Formats: sequence, C-alpha cells, structure tokens
Amino acid sequence: MPSFKSDRQIQDDVRDELTWDPEVTITDIGVTVKDGVVTLRGAVVLSSEKWAAERDALRIGGVRGLMNELTIEPVRGQRYADDEIARHLADALHFDSSVLSDCIQITVEDGWVTLRGTTDWYYQRSAAEANAWRIADVKGVDNEITIVQPHVSASDIEAGIRKALDRSAAIDASAIAIFVEGSHVTLAGTVQSWAEFNTARDVAWRAKGVTTVANDIVIRE
Repeated sequence: MPSFKSDRQIQDDVRDELTWDPEVTITDIGVTVKDGVVTLRGAVVLSSEKWAAERDALRIGGVRGLMNELTIEPVRGQRYADDEIARHLADALHFDSSVLSDCIQITVEDGWVTLRGTTDWYYQRSAAEANAWRIADVKGVDNEITIVQPHVSASDIEAGIRKALDRSAAIDASAIAIFVEGSHVTLAGTVQSWAEFNTARDVAWRAKGVTTVANDIVIRE
C-alpha cells in the first residue's frame, strides 16, 4: 500500500513530471491540487501538448481526479484554415499503418475535428484520434468512429478479459469485477492509481468481440 501523499507533494510531483516530459514545452503551466484532484491551467501551443500534460498528471501516485483547463494558443499570427487541417489529417491517417484510413471520414469546423466511420479495434480508433490531436491548430476532437467486431459469447469475453488481467503485472486483478452484456463490458472494483485504472480499461478493449467499455473502477485514496 503506497503511503499517503499531501496535496503539496502531489503538486510538486506533477510539476516535476511536466518538466521532465519533452512533449510539454511550456514551463509555466499552473498546477493546483485540492483533496487529490489536480487542476491544470495556462496556455499551450499544440493540442497534443495539452493531452500530454494530462497524461503526465494522471501518472502521479495519489492523484484522484483531474481538471484540464489548459487552452490552446498557437504562437503564429495566422492559423490553419479548416480545409488545411482536414488535408493534413487525411495525409497523416493515410501514412499511419495502424489506421484503416479508407473507413474514416473527417470533418472540420472552426478547428474542431469530427471523425466518423468504422474500425475493427479500439487501438485503431484511438490511433485516428491521436493523429488528429497532433495536427496544429486543432481545438478539439469528437471521435464518433464505431467499432465493428464479430459476435463472441459474453462468457468467452469475460473469461478472456479475466485471464488477461491475471497475466498483467501492472494491476491487482483480484480487485476488479467484470460484467458483460452482449458486446458491452463494464468494469468495477478498486485500484490504487490512474495507471491501474487505464490498464484495466485497455485490457478490456483488447478482448475480441468488445464494442464498448464502461470503466466504473474507483481509485482508492
């Protein structure tokens, strides 16, 4: 069991992690912590930097929640137009071997990207969204890509996820409950960190036959 961390310790750890991460180039991100909930404030140049900062904060032990209030403010005077963003993203998806680019439609309105279409796996859906966040001047991404999987029985899905959790060294599988209805998985139980929370979610998404995952796991103080 990890020792209790004060809000000040969490704040210092988050700041150190932001400084350590080469993806985060802005040094004046404001970090406040209250009862283990971290708030990030300030401005970054790229949307990918905003989400890198969020991932950094969630890696810290003792963090119970996060409010990401970072804004995206490009340094140059002229921003990419919507059609330029769409073109750059289409090129990025085309050259990403983990994305089925022919099955994805892109629309951009005032810097907000919407992705639609179908894919076979969650990792392909996530890769498409990650590409969108890396495009300069993207303000936000709505990922409406749906996952199409072959039918697998609920019992086989549950058994597969349970075995994968048991194999993982990064999580206490005994503390996690799995509920499957059709192709929909719900996870419950308790873990000690956001890293474990995310590991459990990712394990469930890798199961064949799964189209949605609801992660109701609670992070213990």
